[in-house]
Amino acid sequence: MEDSLSKYLRDALEGSLEEIDPRMRISTKISDIIRAVDKAFSLPANYPKGNGKEFLHWLEKYHPGALLVPTLRSAGSRHDLNVEGAGAIYYNRNLYIQFLDEQLETPNASNILQENLFIILSSEEMIALCRLCSIFHFAFSLPLRWLAGNTQDLAKYGWSVFSMSRALNTFEKAMESVIGDADFILDEDWIMNVFKDIADDIPEFKEH
Repeated sequence: MEDSLSKYLRDALEGSLEEIDPRMRISTKISDIIRAVDKAFSLPANYPKGNGKEFLHWLEKYHPGALLVPTLRSAGSRHDLNVEGAGAIYYNRNLYIQFLDEQLETPNASNILQENLFIILSSEEMIALCRLCSIFHFAFSLPLRWLAGNTQDLAKYGWSVFSMSRALNTFEKAMESVIGDADFILDEDWIMNVFKDIADDIPEFKEH
């Protein structure tokens, strides 16, 4: 999924990307964006060149009480990183942009990571990428993870490890529908009820 989305964006933005200084290291891969945001805005400030502490101080001063969704720690390798980490970026993007704008307006400012993120987070196409991955996280990744992680407790509903094939078949049919009409992705009522038939059989899953 990531490779296909990245190639689609590279092709769509080919002209614009060619005009950007290569030293900015602009990437259309969502995993690269998530790692860059983690480096720059992680509040524990684990990356020496990041701005987690400065960002927190700025946030408390200019946006007290604002909801900030924590960035996803991107160290290591996780299969769900590309969708789980996108939500924080999509929700926090306006705060990130404001902070980066002020930082880059400072005389003699020179920070490739900040410039990289300012360009990416100012792009409608990149924002759309984060939105799409966020939708996949809530509509598909979380439900499938819940079922996989709770299968051992669902025998009373006739659900077992073999029943996961039913969930995967449901997911596959949903993707076939999206191929036929991509607007389904933006239909909240449809996409948040893809697993409705399974939820009707398992009350705990429906509550989740």
